[in-house]
Amino acid sequence: MIFEAVNESRILKNLLTNHPYEEVAFDVYPLENAYQNVGSGMTGEFEKALSETEFLNLVKKAFHLKVLKHTPLLNKSIKKVAFCGGSGAF
Repeated sequence: MIFEAVNESRILKNLLTNHPYEEVAFDVYPLENAYQNVGSGMTGEFEKALSETEFLNLVKKAFHLKVLKHTPLLNKSIKKVAFCGGSGAF
């Protein structure tokens, strides 16, 4: 279970009050990021906005791809890009 630190005492109190066993087994690990400028991805910005086609061709060239699967084009220019590994679902 992940929760904000401000809720820890309330959550632990409820856990201890409502748990069916005599002794509750639990651990609390703080998820602190000491490096606020470090994450699982990065962002960047082009000096000049690119069309979607120009951007996709740039990605294909940079990664030496023959084929690139993408979502439907929206006819918008691209100036700022975010990049992360995996699905980015987190």
